[in-house]
Amino acid sequence: MITIRGLQKHFGRTDALRGVDLEIPQGKVTAFLGPNGAGKTTTIKCAMNLIERDAGEISVLDTDPRELGPEHWRRIGYVSENRILPGWMTVPKLLDYVRPMYGDRWPGLREEDAGRLRAAFEDEAALPLARPADEGRAALLACLSPATGGPG
Repeated sequence: MITIRGLQKHFGRTDALRGVDLEIPQGKVTAFLGPNGAGKTTTIKCAMNLIERDAGEISVLDTDPRELGPEHWRRIGYVSENRILPGWMTVPKLLDYVRPMYGDRWPGLREEDAGRLRAAFEDEAALPLARPADEGRAALLACLSPATGGPG
């Protein structure tokens, strides 16, 4: 669960966020949509404690983001807008690389479902990530890597 009340962030004289209020219930996948400069990325970065907020209250999993520890991060799924993946890695190597960061991240994910997710990238298993089939596949891989737990 994420709760944001009165969030403000300024960059110099520019008000990036002016009193943002937001409630995201636990277990919900949420997308931030809006034009460039609307504050989507700034809001998320404040919620993940990647940048300091100027005012307001934020709670992520009932914890101030400045206090998030490893036990919290195992329960958070966050994919940066940059999605920079190591271009020399193959899909299976990337999944092996991220597996220790997530451990039993989604214990409810059945092995057969994880296998289907891994199979979706089977045709690209030998290709380096620098050459994904398309940008959408790279984004999908970034989102799914914690779910699959690595190659079976």
